[in-house]
Amino acid sequence: MIGSQLIYKRTEPLMIMGPPGMKKWLFQAMEVLFPGSSRVQRKFSLEIIEFKDRYTEVAGGVATTPYPNLHQGDSSFSLRIECDGKVIAYSSDTEWTQALCEAARNADLFIAEAYFYQKKIKGHMDYMTLLNNFSKTQARRLILIHMHADMLAKLDQIACEFAEDGKIVDI
Repeated sequence: MIGSQLIYKRTEPLMIMGPPGMKKWLFQAMEVLFPGSSRVQRKFSLEIIEFKDRYTEVAGGVATTPYPNLHQGDSSFSLRIECDGKVIAYSSDTEWTQALCEAARNADLFIAEAYFYQKKIKGHMDYMTLLNNFSKTQARRLILIHMHADMLAKLDQIACEFAEDGKIVDI
């Protein structure tokens, strides 16, 4: 944010959304990186919104609804983002949870973690679990992200799209 003001001469309002505790973390990081920066008078307004479970925030024509994840040690959320009649759901790091069905319900695109092919580990989703539950979301399209080497070695065995460098996604 300091760079936005000092280097780029930002004057437009800035809104940041994230998990509970984010405002505190942001200002702590600012003080570590640029001591005194969290107290500097900015030339732009700053609004920090911390997610509330299933509470939709609307800004600039974009509606964002967070859903809680099963990921140890943090406040991880899946997101449902609606704009111009399109819906994108994003899983973030999580084990499979029924909240994913809500987040991705009838989405045009569901971007979901598939850390391993079928190995189950706490806090992460495997491809087979995702595949076995995907129809419950009724999402139209699936793109896999956050893949371990185990999963990357099996990309020729999957039945959906996956993230890769330079990929352009039209919705």
